[in-house]
Amino acid sequence: MVNEKSFLYLWVIVFLALLGKSTQNCPTTVAFHANSLSNTQLLPGNKLVFRVIKVNQGGAYNSRSGIFVAPQNGTYSFNAHLCLVAGNALGFDVMVGSSVYSSTYARGYTGCGCSSVPAIAVLKQNDQVYLRWKTYSHTSSSVICQSIPQSTFTGMLIN
Repeated sequence: MVNEKSFLYLWVIVFLALLGKSTQNCPTTVAFHANSLSNTQLLPGNKLVFRVIKVNQGGAYNSRSGIFVAPQNGTYSFNAHLCLVAGNALGFDVMVGSSVYSSTYARGYTGCGCSSVPAIAVLKQNDQVYLRWKTYSHTSSSVICQSIPQSTFTGMLIN
C-alpha cells in the first residue's frame, strides 16, 4: 500500500523527470530517535549508548556504539535529553568528533530530574556525533532514570 509520503515522493520524481531534471541532488532523509540507555553506570568520558531505536532513517545512528555518522554533507540538528534519579548530578556533552558542541548540567532533587541540550552542526560526510558523560559525582550505582520521563538522543539533517 502506498502512503501519502511515498506517493508525494514518487510524484516529485515523475514531475522532475518530465521537466528533464535529475533527482540525484535531492536530499536524503536522515533522522534518528533513540532511547533506553544501555550504560546507566557511567564513568567520566564514557559515550552514552541508546539501545532502542524508534526511528533511524538513513541508518546513520549505531545503537551498539552510540555514534551517529553523517551520511552526507549538510546542516544537522541534534537534541539530547537525560533524566537522573534524585540525589545525583549529571553533566554531558554533545560531541562532534573531539570537539564539544554543547554541554549541560543538572541535579535531581526529587523524582527524576532532567536536562536537555540542543546542538546544530555543519557536518561533512563521515563526521561522528555522540554524547559524552562529564565528570560529576553521583551517589548511586545507576544514575539514569529508566522510567518516564525517558532519556533520548535525536538528530536530523535539516539542510
